[in-house]
Amino acid sequence: MVVEAGQTIRERLAQMTQDSSLSDQQPILWAPIRRIEREFRCWMRGDELLQASQYKTGARADHRPVDGYDIYSVEAAAKDCAAHFTPAAFYCVDLGEVAPHDFRVVEYNCINCSGRYEIDRGNLFRAMLGD
Repeated sequence: MVVEAGQTIRERLAQMTQDSSLSDQQPILWAPIRRIEREFRCWMRGDELLQASQYKTGARADHRPVDGYDIYSVEAAAKDCAAHFTPAAFYCVDLGEVAPHDFRVVEYNCINCSGRYEIDRGNLFRAMLGD
């Protein structure tokens, strides 16, 4: 769920259609609202970062490879996330940079529905196959 600037969570919830698969007892995870400067997709094998790409700057799409100093801080953040939660053998974790080199989890994704943006697909799939 995305809450737009100036909108309350209650207003956003009122706009959503009811999903019959959810109940009033469904647990949800809340976090403080933060402005995200950049967003990154991290392709993981357990606690190992296989590849990463930036896909957003501010509110606009900005697909680019992650390199230079950024790769070290993205990798450290992804490994830190993996130390706390590893949902599958292979998965994606999207990280939002809220301050320079300060990352928060945006979401976890399964690998089959995650956009691949600016990664080397061949190298990714070879790494997944253990080559």
